[in-house]
Amino acid sequence: MNIGSLTATGLDGLRKSLDGANRAAAEISNLSTLNSDNSSVEGPTTASEVIGSEDTTVNLAKSVVDLNMNQQLFEASAKVVKVADNMLGTILDTKA
Repeated sequence: MNIGSLTATGLDGLRKSLDGANRAAAEISNLSTLNSDNSSVEGPTTASEVIGSEDTTVNLAKSVVDLNMNQQLFEASAKVVKVADNMLGTILDTKA
């Protein structure tokens, strides 16, 4: 693997993680908006309202997990870019 492809892989991972984090954040925002629009002072009164809130909870949990996963992907990709930068610096120092 050459340094150029290592850097490209790291940058691609950064882009994908940002896209995924933005998508998960939007899902969390949409779910919280839907939940606040559908909530009543007395709470759910029908079985469908209870089931809907469970679906929202499951979707919220999935979105939070996705957000966390994309954060870890971003950190790992940043480390790849840093390693490529260090390798290039070492090569330049050796050649000089």
